[in-house]
Amino acid sequence: PPRSTPLYASAASDVYKRQSQDHSNAEVYRLKALLHEALNEPNNAIQAWKSCLKNTQNDLLINEAKVHIQSLQGRE
Repeated sequence: PPRSTPLYASAASDVYKRQSQDHSNAEVYRLKALLHEALNEPNNAIQAWKSCLKNTQNDLLINEAKVHIQSLQGRE
């Protein structure tokens, strides 16, 4: 997991722990993607958003993920 500051390290630890407990929870991938965005890691964020898309049927979450992926693809 990324280790930038104690706050991000704590958040990353929590997200990765939750992901290991439930590989199909789209909300965990959403949080992971947002964390990678905050750490300016666009490639990792895109991967997390794509995993989010694979694990959700929620239209709002699908739209959010697509918007973020499109925005991030210009930052790769």
